[in-house]
Amino acid sequence: MTIHNDGIFIPDIVLINGNISWREKMAYGFILKYAINKDKPFIDPRILANKMEIHIKEAIVLMARLKDEGYI
Repeated sequence: MTIHNDGIFIPDIVLINGNISWREKMAYGFILKYAINKDKPFIDPRILANKMEIHIKEAIVLMARLKDEGYI
């Protein structure tokens, strides 16, 4: 759950991962929620930045980190 009660779902495997921060876990939840094709997450950082209310540069860093960890 987020401040805005977006009702995002973060899988347990992601929640217990100690290699990524809570912010990255939240980003992953948003990526899953707002993906049009649930089999393939979106790759546009503008959507993530808008949903998390952060700058696009921060969204790019979060998405790059998730990609490095193999989540997207």
